[in-house]
Amino acid sequence: EWLSDATITPTDGSLADGFGISIAAVDSSTLLVGSYKYDSTSKIDQGAVYVLELQSGSWTQTSKLEAPDAAARNRFGTSLAVQGDLLVVGSEGVSSEKGAVYIYQLDGSTWSYQKT
Repeated sequence: EWLSDATITPTDGSLADGFGISIAAVDSSTLLVGSYKYDSTSKIDQGAVYVLELQSGSWTQTSKLEAPDAAARNRFGTSLAVQGDLLVVGSEGVSSEKGAVYIYQLDGSTWSYQKT
């Protein structure tokens, strides 16, 4: 039987950000959580991916990823996939709704965008 262990919320979240629309577990102590309607200061529905790590029994946000070409209504974080140290982030609103994927590589404890 599964029991709830924790409820996780973003440190800078707001109403209707869509936090949790996509989730990927890197391993048993690292989670990636998409928030496709996250608003930056000037970009509505830009989107973001939160990196959370299990530290001393609690889930802690350690970083937040945003698209290198972040723009309003890109909805970065709509989907996530992880394979080893490779992260692929879907962004359905890019290029007038054509969409795009962004590739990140884990280097130590940092996810770095990989230019294609």
